[in-house]
Amino acid sequence: MFKAAVPQLAKAHELAPEDITTLKILKNIYIQIDDTAKFTEVNDKLKALGQ
Repeated sequence: MFKAAVPQLAKAHELAPEDITTLKILKNIYIQIDDTAKFTEVNDKLKALGQ
């Protein structure tokens, strides 16, 4: 289920790159599916936004 949600959330992030909620959801999904590279990328973006 998590993997199926990634394309839609990635598109939402593309359309609104500073949306904190989308980034947090993506971060949680990437950790659940054990994609540490994407998790780190999203986590860095959140830190840059002050989260």
